[in-house]
Amino acid sequence: TGGQAYRLYSAVLARAADKVGLGFWIAKLDEGVPMQAVANAFLSSAEFTSTYGSNLSNAQFVDKLYQNVLHRPLDQAGFDFWVAAIEQHNVSRAEILMSFSESSENKDQVIGVIGNGVDFTLWQG
Repeated sequence: TGGQAYRLYSAVLARAADKVGLGFWIAKLDEGVPMQAVANAFLSSAEFTSTYGSNLSNAQFVDKLYQNVLHRPLDQAGFDFWVAAIEQHNVSRAEILMSFSESSENKDQVIGVIGNGVDFTLWQG
């Protein structure tokens, strides 16, 4: 769960995870909090709004994921797929975020950082 938490953290906030926050989210996942609930919490955060902006259209949201998670311009076929998933198939933004976060492309980008583990502060809550 540490890798999942780190990838989600860095994907949604477009920065490295801080030790305390990462420890908190690892603990939540270890307690059985579903990944989608964690993703929703990130999407509802003030830091998400300051990073991505507020009142994003579905197209803007997906475009920002390409920029901030995959660090590249969107490819039209993929972009169309994700926007349609939200608009036509009732896939939530949290599910889309998790798909980007757990994609092999994103995993390849962060493996150098988390391949030998990550530092975090054990949550005592």
